[in-house]
Amino acid sequence: MYSLQESFSQEARTSYFHNSLGGYHGAKIRRYQDLYDSCLSRETDEFIEDAQTGGLDFDKYGVLNMLNTKYIVFGPDKNNIIDNPAANGNAWFVSQLMNVSSPTEELAKVCDINTRTAAVIDNSKFQVEKFGYDSAARIELKEMQPPYLKYESESASNGLAVFSEIYYPKGWKATIDGNEAKILRADYVLRALEVPAGKHVIEFRFEPSAYVIGDKVVLASSWLLLLVLLGSLGWSFKKS
Repeated sequence: MYSLQESFSQEARTSYFHNSLGGYHGAKIRRYQDLYDSCLSRETDEFIEDAQTGGLDFDKYGVLNMLNTKYIVFGPDKNNIIDNPAANGNAWFVSQLMNVSSPTEELAKVCDINTRTAAVIDNSKFQVEKFGYDSAARIELKEMQPPYLKYESESASNGLAVFSEIYYPKGWKATIDGNEAKILRADYVLRALEVPAGKHVIEFRFEPSAYVIGDKVVLASSWLLLLVLLGSLGWSFKKS
């Protein structure tokens, strides 16, 4: 959901009830703020102008669509909502790859493409193997929790899947049918995966090393405390 009533820097009210583009906090990941400053703010102005003149063409709002913006709120009343039928969804396969060689080029390119059919990759950081496109391919979100996402995909050819989730390399890990897969960055801020042909289960888990180590330390400490407690009880029972 995208609220035109509130500042993008803090959509706290919207975020209390819904997933929102602006989020609940003014501080943003640098790349996400760059995307807003360079692309989304301009696209928002275009959307407002088109809505006022009755010329909405949802397919042309590539950034709104790749962020899976299903609803745009423009007023305080319950009916002040515009449905976006062209939102890309939670994940999708693209038919075209646009290679660039720098983050600056990547950001400039993503502002002007149809994100439903094309993806931009910075090939100075990520390499993508040749892939095909199956127009009947599907990829669906099946489970969603804060640290876990599960998708099911089916395609007749190897494909490049883009996910409407922010790319954040520090902790997120991906697997395809249990085998680790490299998470690519596409369209400046999103995640992408090279998915082989066939039916697959795709999972993302947030497992930052500090959290995993800390969790193991806590578990070990709990067991140690339990052993000490049991030992103390046993010693007391033996003495009595």
